[in-house]
Amino acid sequence: STWTSQTSGTANDLLDMNCPGATTCYASGASGTILKTTNGTSWSAQTSGTTQSQYSVDCPDATHCWSVGLAGTIRNTSNGTLWTGQGSGTSQNLYAVSCPDTTHCLAVGAAGTAVLTSNGTSWSASTSGTANDLHGVSCLSTTVCYAFGASGTILKTSNFGTSWTAETSGTTNYITWAAFPTATDGW
Repeated sequence: STWTSQTSGTANDLLDMNCPGATTCYASGASGTILKTTNGTSWSAQTSGTTQSQYSVDCPDATHCWSVGLAGTIRNTSNGTLWTGQGSGTSQNLYAVSCPDTTHCLAVGAAGTAVLTSNGTSWSASTSGTANDLHGVSCLSTTVCYAFGASGTILKTSNFGTSWTAETSGTTNYITWAAFPTATDGW
Protein backbone atom coordinates (compact mmCIF):
# COMPACT_ATOMS: atom_id res chain seq x y z
CA SER A 1 0.00 0.00 0.00
CA THR A 2 1.03 3.54 -0.68
CA TRP A 3 0.02 6.41 1.59
CA THR A 4 -0.27 9.92 0.20
CA SER A 5 -0.43 13.16 2.15
CA GLN A 6 -3.56 15.29 1.60
CA THR A 7 -4.20 18.93 2.36
CA SER A 8 -7.06 19.33 4.83
CA GLY A 9 -7.35 23.09 4.50
CA THR A 10 -7.29 23.65 8.26
CA ALA A 11 -4.59 24.29 10.81
CA ASN A 12 -6.84 22.90 13.58
CA ASP A 13 -6.09 19.49 15.06
CA LEU A 14 -8.21 16.73 13.55
CA LEU A 15 -9.31 14.25 16.21
CA ASP A 16 -11.45 11.67 14.44
CA MET A 17 -12.54 10.48 11.01
CA ASN A 18 -15.34 8.33 9.67
CA CYS A 19 -15.79 7.07 6.12
CA PRO A 20 -19.29 5.78 5.34
CA GLY A 21 -18.30 5.14 1.72
CA ALA A 22 -15.29 4.43 -0.45
CA THR A 23 -14.68 8.12 -1.17
CA THR A 24 -16.96 9.96 1.28
CA CYS A 25 -15.35 10.78 4.62
CA TYR A 26 -15.92 13.25 7.46
CA ALA A 27 -13.29 14.49 9.93
CA SER A 28 -13.90 16.33 13.20
CA GLY A 29 -11.56 18.32 15.39
CA ALA A 30 -10.58 21.32 17.44
CA SER A 31 -12.62 24.53 17.51
CA GLY A 32 -15.70 22.89 15.97
CA THR A 33 -13.88 21.75 12.84
CA ILE A 34 -15.79 19.40 10.54
CA LEU A 35 -14.40 18.53 7.11
CA LYS A 36 -15.85 16.43 4.30
CA THR A 37 -14.58 14.78 1.14
CA THR A 38 -16.76 13.17 -1.51
CA ASN A 39 -13.95 12.18 -3.85
CA GLY A 40 -11.41 10.89 -1.32
CA THR A 41 -8.88 13.58 -2.24
CA SER A 42 -10.06 17.15 -1.72
CA TRP A 43 -11.50 18.30 1.60
CA SER A 44 -13.96 21.11 2.27
CA ALA A 45 -14.89 22.76 5.54
CA GLN A 46 -18.42 22.26 6.80
CA THR A 47 -20.09 24.89 8.98
CA SER A 48 -20.54 23.03 12.26
CA GLY A 49 -22.25 25.89 14.08
CA THR A 50 -20.04 25.50 17.15
CA THR A 51 -16.57 26.45 18.31
CA GLN A 52 -16.50 23.55 20.78
CA SER A 53 -13.94 20.89 19.85
CA GLN A 54 -15.55 17.85 18.25
CA TYR A 55 -13.76 14.72 19.51
CA SER A 56 -15.63 12.09 17.52
CA VAL A 57 -17.76 11.71 14.39
CA ASP A 58 -19.78 8.72 13.18
CA CYS A 59 -21.82 8.35 9.99
CA PRO A 60 -24.04 5.33 9.35
CA ASP A 61 -24.41 6.50 5.74
CA ALA A 62 -23.08 9.26 3.46
CA THR A 63 -25.59 11.90 4.58
CA HIS A 64 -26.39 11.12 8.24
CA CYS A 65 -23.64 11.97 10.74
CA TRP A 66 -23.27 12.91 14.38
CA SER A 67 -20.28 14.57 16.03
CA VAL A 68 -19.76 14.97 19.77
CA GLY A 69 -17.38 16.99 21.85
CA LEU A 70 -16.53 19.50 24.50
CA ALA A 71 -19.16 20.34 27.14
CA GLY A 72 -21.70 17.79 25.86
CA THR A 73 -21.88 19.26 22.37
CA ILE A 74 -23.72 17.17 19.76
CA ARG A 75 -23.93 18.22 16.12
CA ASN A 76 -25.90 16.39 13.42
CA THR A 77 -26.42 16.44 9.68
CA SER A 78 -29.16 14.56 7.87
CA ASN A 79 -28.24 15.81 4.40
CA GLY A 80 -24.42 15.68 4.55
CA THR A 81 -24.08 19.46 4.49
CA LEU A 82 -26.14 21.39 7.05
CA TRP A 83 -25.09 20.76 10.67
CA THR A 84 -27.41 21.56 13.59
CA GLY A 85 -27.17 21.19 17.34
CA GLN A 86 -28.92 18.57 19.41
CA GLY A 87 -29.26 18.78 23.19
CA SER A 88 -27.31 16.07 25.01
CA GLY A 89 -28.62 16.85 28.49
CA THR A 90 -25.07 16.90 29.87
CA SER A 91 -22.26 19.40 30.20
CA GLN A 92 -19.68 16.61 30.49
CA ASN A 93 -17.23 16.21 27.59
CA LEU A 94 -18.38 13.56 25.12
CA TYR A 95 -15.39 11.70 23.68
CA ALA A 96 -16.92 9.12 21.33
CA VAL A 97 -20.08 8.35 19.39
CA SER A 98 -21.28 5.24 17.57
CA CYS A 99 -24.34 5.13 15.30
CA PRO A 100 -25.37 1.71 14.01
CA ASP A 101 -28.14 3.24 11.87
CA THR A 102 -29.66 6.62 11.00
CA THR A 103 -31.76 6.86 14.17
CA HIS A 104 -29.72 5.09 16.88
CA CYS A 105 -26.58 6.67 18.37
CA LEU A 106 -24.77 6.23 21.66
CA ALA A 107 -22.21 8.74 22.95
CA VAL A 108 -19.88 8.37 25.94
CA GLY A 109 -17.59 10.69 27.83
CA ALA A 110 -16.17 12.07 31.05
CA ALA A 111 -17.09 10.60 34.43
CA GLY A 112 -18.92 7.61 32.91
CA THR A 113 -21.34 9.76 30.96
CA ALA A 114 -23.48 7.93 28.41
CA VAL A 115 -26.27 9.48 26.33
CA LEU A 116 -28.32 7.94 23.56
CA THR A 117 -30.92 8.57 20.92
CA SER A 118 -33.23 6.01 19.33
CA ASN A 119 -35.00 8.50 17.05
CA GLY A 120 -31.98 10.45 15.78
CA THR A 121 -33.11 13.67 17.46
CA SER A 122 -33.85 13.45 21.19
CA TRP A 123 -31.07 12.38 23.54
CA SER A 124 -31.41 10.92 27.04
CA ALA A 125 -29.04 9.80 29.78
CA SER A 126 -28.01 6.18 30.18
CA THR A 127 -26.59 5.11 33.55
CA SER A 128 -23.30 3.39 32.70
CA GLY A 129 -22.51 2.31 36.26
CA THR A 130 -18.98 3.73 36.25
CA ALA A 131 -17.42 7.05 37.18
CA ASN A 132 -14.42 6.33 34.95
CA ASP A 133 -13.95 8.42 31.82
CA LEU A 134 -15.21 6.56 28.75
CA HIS A 135 -13.24 7.34 25.58
CA GLY A 136 -14.53 4.77 23.13
CA VAL A 137 -17.82 3.20 22.09
CA SER A 138 -18.70 0.65 19.44
CA CYS A 139 -22.30 -0.34 18.64
CA LEU A 140 -22.51 -3.59 16.75
CA SER A 141 -26.28 -3.24 16.33
CA THR A 142 -29.19 -1.21 17.65
CA THR A 143 -29.06 -3.29 20.82
CA VAL A 144 -25.43 -4.36 21.49
CA CYS A 145 -22.78 -1.73 22.30
CA TYR A 146 -19.45 -1.73 24.11
CA ALA A 147 -17.88 1.27 25.89
CA PHE A 148 -14.20 1.60 26.84
CA GLY A 149 -12.22 3.85 29.13
CA ALA A 150 -9.99 4.56 32.11
CA SER A 151 -8.65 1.84 34.44
CA GLY A 152 -9.30 -0.91 31.89
CA THR A 153 -13.03 -0.25 31.81
CA ILE A 154 -15.09 -2.28 29.35
CA LEU A 155 -18.87 -2.05 29.57
CA LYS A 156 -21.47 -3.91 27.51
CA THR A 157 -25.14 -3.21 26.91
CA SER A 158 -27.42 -5.70 25.18
CA ASN A 159 -30.48 -3.43 25.30
CA PHE A 160 -29.13 -0.18 23.85
CA GLY A 161 -28.20 1.47 27.13
CA THR A 162 -31.10 0.42 29.34
CA SER A 163 -28.57 -1.45 31.47
CA TRP A 164 -24.80 -1.98 31.37
CA THR A 165 -22.60 -4.85 32.53
CA ALA A 166 -18.91 -4.51 33.40
CA GLU A 167 -16.65 -6.87 31.45
CA THR A 168 -13.27 -8.07 32.74
CA SER A 169 -10.51 -6.55 30.63
CA GLY A 170 -7.50 -7.98 32.45
CA THR A 171 -5.77 -4.58 32.50
CA THR A 172 -5.84 -1.34 34.42
CA ASN A 173 -4.52 0.57 31.41
CA TYR A 174 -6.62 3.09 29.55
CA ILE A 175 -8.65 1.48 26.74
CA THR A 176 -9.67 3.96 24.06
CA TRP A 177 -11.11 1.72 21.37
CA ALA A 178 -11.71 -1.81 20.18
CA ALA A 179 -12.47 -3.34 16.79
CA PHE A 180 -15.14 -5.98 16.25
CA PRO A 181 -14.74 -7.89 12.98
CA THR A 182 -17.67 -10.09 14.09
CA ALA A 183 -20.37 -9.77 16.75
CA THR A 184 -18.47 -12.16 19.03
CA ASP A 185 -14.84 -11.23 18.34
CA GLY A 186 -13.38 -7.96 19.58
CA TRP A 187 -9.84 -6.63 20.00
